[in-house]
Amino acid sequence: LAAGEGTRIRPLSASLPKPMLPVADRPLAAHAAAAAVRAGADQLVFVVGYEADAVRTYFGDDYEGVPVSYAVQHEQAGTADAVRAARDHLDGEFVVLNGDNLYDPGAVDALFADGPTIGAVRVDDPSNYGVLSTRDGLVTDVVEKPTDPPTTLANAGAYAFPAEATAWLDVPASERGEHELTDVLARVVDEYEVGYVELDRWLDVGRPWELLAANEW
Repeated sequence: LAAGEGTRIRPLSASLPKPMLPVADRPLAAHAAAAAVRAGADQLVFVVGYEADAVRTYFGDDYEGVPVSYAVQHEQAGTADAVRAARDHLDGEFVVLNGDNLYDPGAVDALFADGPTIGAVRVDDPSNYGVLSTRDGLVTDVVEKPTDPPTTLANAGAYAFPAEATAWLDVPASERGEHELTDVLARVVDEYEVGYVELDRWLDVGRPWELLAANEW
């Protein structure tokens, strides 16, 4: 997912979408793309919006030997809406990665190998995230930004979805006015046995000091 403007990280995002901000030797989104290629992706689909040409120019039609396609999210209407924009490109099981997150590559390998699966990370304040409840190695519930979190296990914005999930992307808008991928995930949890992969290293780059940390990551 690479359509976001990154309003909290201005002025760094004044002319670049947040997923294209540089971390070490490449843009943020390229780290996620490289992890997906390493894990066995046979196609990369970038959902673009704000300053989309920056993404297209960098990744082109082929990235590290894997064909690249683009889907346009015309309005910033939530993560489920972003994946829905790519629906015509999806055939079979698919993995969703946030283009502004840095992931432990080994965890991405596990996502591709063991779907349906959710990437998860332990955090000190889970109320700022989607929070997972688990039992016997499986996810039993997911709740978005709860005031009283049931666990410290946060949704890390990495998912391996079954093919059927493409039909479940038309979720209603949440109280925030966005179509949340969390609601799609809840349907998958109801219908499937969904595992989780705990990431040892993960960073959600949303603010300038997090970008500085990412360059040391």
